[in-house]
Amino acid sequence: MKKGTKQDALVQSAISKILADKTVQQHWVDLAKRAPTEKNPSRTELERHLTTYTQRNTADYFIHKDLGGFLTNELDFYIKNEVMNLDNVQNAEVFANIEKQLRMIQCLRAVALELITFLAQIENFQKKLWTKKKFVVETNYIFTVDKLPEELYSIVIKNDAQWEQWKQLGFLSDFSGDREKTLKEKQGLIVDTSLFDSKFKEKFINNIADVDTNVSAYLYSGDNYQVLNLIKIKYNNKVDGIYIDPPYNTNASEILYKNGYKDSSWCSLMSSRLEISKSLLKENAATCTTIDEYEVANLELLLKETFTGYQIRPVVIEYNHRGRVKSNFAITHEYALWTLPENKDVISRQVEISEEIRRNLRRTGSGSTRAESESQFYGIEVDNNTSRLSM
Repeated sequence: MKKGTKQDALVQSAISKILADKTVQQHWVDLAKRAPTEKNPSRTELERHLTTYTQRNTADYFIHKDLGGFLTNELDFYIKNEVMNLDNVQNAEVFANIEKQLRMIQCLRAVALELITFLAQIENFQKKLWTKKKFVVETNYIFTVDKLPEELYSIVIKNDAQWEQWKQLGFLSDFSGDREKTLKEKQGLIVDTSLFDSKFKEKFINNIADVDTNVSAYLYSGDNYQVLNLIKIKYNNKVDGIYIDPPYNTNASEILYKNGYKDSSWCSLMSSRLEISKSLLKENAATCTTIDEYEVANLELLLKETFTGYQIRPVVIEYNHRGRVKSNFAITHEYALWTLPENKDVISRQVEISEEIRRNLRRTGSGSTRAESESQFYGIEVDNNTSRLSM
């Protein structure tokens, strides 16, 4: 398919190819059954499923924070500018005409307000469902073997899933086959409670005096808006720094989540999350958000609006020396937008001759070695006496 092909055409092309496949015709006959609608009487089951899937992943679904107030303001604006024109009122020769127009406005506004109330109730219900704090469905811990009570050693020894995980992670390269001996010698092995039953987890937790004090780090898995709301009370004004890697909003990115929002929808998505993120920061904390050229301008405006009292500092990140575009200027970089508290020096500096800085100046990646790019490698000779360079 050519670039820019409409979604409907893509769906129809997929349907034709799938239903023409002999395997599908033999084993998936139900896909060709009719599932008609008034507009599309020839729709098949396959088309129904494909259409539902594509709509869910291409349309932007957002809940309005105040739909009632928004629609009421729009209604008043419409009445003042389209229905009740002040020029017509001033030029009216008979008061009866004005009275007639006012009665029409009263009827229009009464009917419209009923519709607005109905729509606002539905939207507010969705808003309550969405903003309601979600339950934590599962909690697990990872800890080193030295934290494991000896009475639980036997359970870990018998757990094949845990040993297989250690093997895949490369922790058992010199494994002798004696599990008990290995546990006692390798006290740094990491136990994952998700591989055990709930009783094992409960026994382990009961042996810890204060869980919050002893847990050194947390990893939350979930929708970022819901997670931020979950942790905002506990971490209010306690976070040293935040790194954000949002959707770049280009479907060219090979990622698992939706990445093709309209600009307005993308800004709405980011705004609600940035507001909560700011409340987590300490007074001298900074944030770093990476983005590319598609949304860098919108992101900068959002950061300026949300982080009042902060400086917004863009840093260019060069990551692709070959470039991403074949015409005009090849894009070789992305951006990191930093928010830094005004009048505070929060970025620590490295010693200018440190090895970390020297490494950053060297090119890495594909085509960076002499063996890979012989024609692009040039030796430089330095005369020790005169310090002159020659190639």
